[in-house]
Amino acid sequence: MLKRTFIGCGALSTAVVLAMGCSVQAATDNVQDELGIGCEEWTGKGEIDARVDAQVRVYMEATRDISSASANLKVTVRDACAAVARDLGAEDTWSKLGDGDDAISNSGRTGACDVASAKIDAVMTAHASANFAIVETPGKCYRDFEAQVACESQCKAEATCQSGTCETRCEPAQLSVKCSGKCKASATCEGTASIEANCMGVCQSTCVGECKGTCTKADGSTTENDPNCNGKCSSSCNGKCRGVCKVEAEAGIECGAEVRCTGGCEGEYTEPKCVTTFTPPKCSVNQTCLDSCSAKAEANLKCEPSKIELYANVSVHADVEKLVATVNANVSKLVAAVEAEGKVIVDACDRLAAHANVTANAELKLNAKTVSCGAAAGKQATKAAQQMKTSFTAAKQVTDTCKKHSK
Repeated sequence: MLKRTFIGCGALSTAVVLAMGCSVQAATDNVQDELGIGCEEWTGKGEIDARVDAQVRVYMEATRDISSASANLKVTVRDACAAVARDLGAEDTWSKLGDGDDAISNSGRTGACDVASAKIDAVMTAHASANFAIVETPGKCYRDFEAQVACESQCKAEATCQSGTCETRCEPAQLSVKCSGKCKASATCEGTASIEANCMGVCQSTCVGECKGTCTKADGSTTENDPNCNGKCSSSCNGKCRGVCKVEAEAGIECGAEVRCTGGCEGEYTEPKCVTTFTPPKCSVNQTCLDSCSAKAEANLKCEPSKIELYANVSVHADVEKLVATVNANVSKLVAAVEAEGKVIVDACDRLAAHANVTANAELKLNAKTVSCGAAAGKQATKAAQQMKTSFTAAKQVTDTCKKHSK
């Protein structure tokens, strides 16, 4: 058995080092040449050989899941941008670029999202009198705590480990619950597109009730300090919110039946869920393995769908009517790529790559199969991270363009 030092994540492609100090590529080639051991089952089918070390196996599983999530999101972003571009009359300059990242965005500005962003910008600039307003209900993503704990059990360096609970492993401001009492000031009532939240504060989505400030309605018309607003409120909303309401009432408010509260609940609560990464358990673990578990959990998020609506006076011009229709049909998918699933997966990729120059807590004795498969998975992790960032950046340019011209 060859003795190896396991160095973390996307790092495996650059940091699994042979005792004689060779590069990773040389290390992998030597293993294959001298011992006849490669990792074809992984590179060909995504299967993991039983001989691979348990903690490296966790890394490979995380890489496989992240790669799948990244590939799926890439297709979603490309297709949504292409639909917007076509609906606005753009020439198809992206299909001939195939399935590569360039089909989404490239320096020549011919990717689907490049073209969609340019078309949106042109219409909104030319017809500013349509009085555009974006109403956004971002999706929320939750981690599976039980799956996280099960994965971490493979990372333990000691016989005992206190995995804690969802509450103890989640930052207080990121704990989402069904609150039987009041949601505290500065916390948020998490309404959805289908369930209105009680609101005394800033409503990110549609305010139904008293609006202090400008109320922009779906047809682009506006009123000031409207006691009966049904639209986007520029300041404080007192009534119902079809989305996220940041509570401003000093005494807090009851969010309403089935509406979750994030960031502070007075009284009893049920169904705690975490909207951010779980903090580490109280035990000694291999940090790379632990981060792999987090990445694996985040590649398998349970997310509520994001929703975005564009309000505007469509009578201004036929292009405005087309823009409103295609934004409302397609851009919610891009918001999800930027604000919910996408951002989380980008962060997970970055955490995996953060170990590039950091050795694990303890030296592991890795067999040749583990070395070969670890290096192969490292290459795949690096590719998935780059693909994910391209999709994220491309989607963001479209959503930013919509918001730039909107209230």
